[in-house]
Amino acid sequence: MVGIPVYNSGKTILSCLEKVLNQTQRSCYIQNVLVVASGCTDNTVELVKGKQSVDARLLLFEERTRRGKASALNRIFEFFNTHPYDYLVVTNGDTKLDVAAVDRLIEHAEHTGAMLVCGSPKPSTPPLSQLNPIYEFMWELHNAFLEVGSRLEKPHCTDELMCFSSGVEWRIPSEVVNDGAYFSVLLAVKGHKREYCAQAIVGVSVPKTVSGLIKQRSRIVLGHVLLKKRFGATSDTFESTVILKPKLAIDVLAHQLGKRGLIRFIKAASIEGISLFAAMVRYVFGGEPWIWERVEYAEADN
Repeated sequence: MVGIPVYNSGKTILSCLEKVLNQTQRSCYIQNVLVVASGCTDNTVELVKGKQSVDARLLLFEERTRRGKASALNRIFEFFNTHPYDYLVVTNGDTKLDVAAVDRLIEHAEHTGAMLVCGSPKPSTPPLSQLNPIYEFMWELHNAFLEVGSRLEKPHCTDELMCFSSGVEWRIPSEVVNDGAYFSVLLAVKGHKREYCAQAIVGVSVPKTVSGLIKQRSRIVLGHVLLKKRFGATSDTFESTVILKPKLAIDVLAHQLGKRGLIRFIKAASIEGISLFAAMVRYVFGGEPWIWERVEYAEADN
């Protein structure tokens, strides 16, 4: 089963569904694809209904009120927990899965016995965007630390593509912002295995502007802060590796600097610093970060 939580994804949902429904299926058969539309005000629901007419595997749940991603995920988990599926793959409505991404996730889960396996996100960038060098640097560094975490048997889970095994009553608290980080912490506490599969590639949409990128990054940073406050722990990211294993963090960063150069690092670090400041301001003054904040995404050909 594949689950897709969406909010106003009219521009991307059809391409996302095409990629999901046309996956190679050597190690699995995708019985159903469940889309949960949370308070959509665009044409997302109509597009999904149109696709239902040509593929009976497609299911649609509508939430009339926008409650946030965690609420939509819980609708997906409830359906998965009460039906005889072996695996649940979750992705977002603006992603583009590699043709064999689901197969590779499930093969990895069966080979390792992991309760959760995450894929490898790659930025889907327009060819002439001035932000491309920054996205390349940030996502390559992100995936490098997923690799490091996997070798240490405690990877941070990325929520762009995740595979959940049956046998656990999956659920997520409504106030959680970073679902991948939450499940990473949850499984670590329970002593369950989670894994990173570099071969399960998923294309992810990226913000069109610097302000959109800062808005997106500040929400993610705030999500980690709230996770630490709520559960007393957070997942293993670049920041935590710097604190706990500084030599390892420096080695990975040095490799990335050699590959992409100092200028890209300075630009990416500047954006991350501003995002951290924005996150702290929001943390002090409150708000509801678990309600999705839409930013304008760049349109890419890939």
